[in-house]
Amino acid sequence: MIAMTLTSVKSDSQRRLVIRNLRTAASVRHPGDLDMIRHFVFVKFKDSLSQADVAEMIERFAKMAEEMDEVAAFEYGPNNSSEGLTKGLEHCFNLSFATIADRDAYLPHPKHEAFKEIFVPTIADVMVFDYEVTE
Repeated sequence: MIAMTLTSVKSDSQRRLVIRNLRTAASVRHPGDLDMIRHFVFVKFKDSLSQADVAEMIERFAKMAEEMDEVAAFEYGPNNSSEGLTKGLEHCFNLSFATIADRDAYLPHPKHEAFKEIFVPTIADVMVFDYEVTE
């Protein structure tokens, strides 16, 4: 799994989110809960963006996730696969939701919609993939 670790975290906001996720990870999913959702967003940013611009988008994504109660956990990582099968997608954002209802509330949420207005113009390509966690 692509994961943001404390050693790779550049900002205090991301660091707080990772620590919060680590502290609550065990309580997010309980035996018998079959509707936990993983929501992956694979992105290729536009070539015209600087590394600072990309870092800002990553920071904004982390901040949005941290501010939303619907998001149980957030992870981010750049691609590091040597297989060459990414189809050009270079970054992965993984949001976990405790329930399908949480994911469904997140999608049209005003904070998510406001973030998309800033984020979408910076991306050249995107793929979103959700799946339900099962035992």
